[in-house]
Amino acid sequence: MTLDFIADEPIVGLAGQRELIRAVLNASSADETRWLEWKSQHDVSKAAGAFAVSKAILGFANRLPDVAEQWAGGHAYLLVGVDENAIHGVATHDVEKVDGWLTSRFHEVGCPCVDQKHGKCP
Repeated sequence: MTLDFIADEPIVGLAGQRELIRAVLNASSADETRWLEWKSQHDVSKAAGAFAVSKAILGFANRLPDVAEQWAGGHAYLLVGVDENAIHGVATHDVEKVDGWLTSRFHEVGCPCVDQKHGKCP
């Protein structure tokens, strides 16, 4: 199946998010795009999960601006806990902890400027 979603503007609000999830549920794994990826099950508190999510985020961040702006106003979306077959859900974690777990993986996936102590480029 093909991803049935019009991405000409950023996705805002719960209704837009639900529509995007429904589109993923009716898509195929080949439908992931330059602006949308989904991961069925990743626990970002574990190294493998944080690595996979960090890698996807950096992939989105490395898009050329003229390429990125073609979809969703230049935004990108990573859905974790859903795939084309089902909603799997994810463990709930404190946002501050998630930020730390992901930041700690940026060096592993090729972001040399992330300052481990402060979580940002100097």
